Amino acid sequence: MPRQRSLRPMRRLVALLAAAPVAAMLLAPRPANGTSTLGCGADDGVLVFEMQAAVGYEALSVSSLHGELRLKREGLTAALSDGALLQHWIEGDELRLRFHLFAEAGRPEIDFVVVTRRRARSPFGASYAGRYRLYLGADRAIRSGLVTCGFG
Repeated sequence: MPRQRSLRPMRRLVALLAAAPVAAMLLAPRPANGTSTLGCGADDGVLVFEMQAAVGYEALSVSSLHGELRLKREGLTAALSDGALLQHWIEGDELRLRFHLFAEAGRPEIDFVVVTRRRARSPFGASYAGRYRLYLGADRAIRSGLVTCGFG
């Protein structure tokens, strides 16, 4: 009578081959994911602007934003948060932010745009400089000035 072979070694081999691609994917090196801190500011005759936020991996997300926009001539102060950041663009040499605050309790509608270009880069971060544009109220009065931002 012929001897029967055990199927156990074959089953182990099939299971190992099926698991190999999953193991390779899990063990493959990946780029480090982390966050940076973005800070921006301006202080001139028109306004004082300060903000800080966490920027996610490859600048795809901006979160935990807090700051303040103080309009000197109008005597108004507006708190900035994640909800006020309408758009952001951080790519290549450009950093752009757009904040929008709806009119409320005696404060006019505010649209505040930051447009900057990278000036310097180091292993510890990057610095940006440019201009801001402030659109205020229903008549959309425009004011502008210099602004700086940096990653660290």
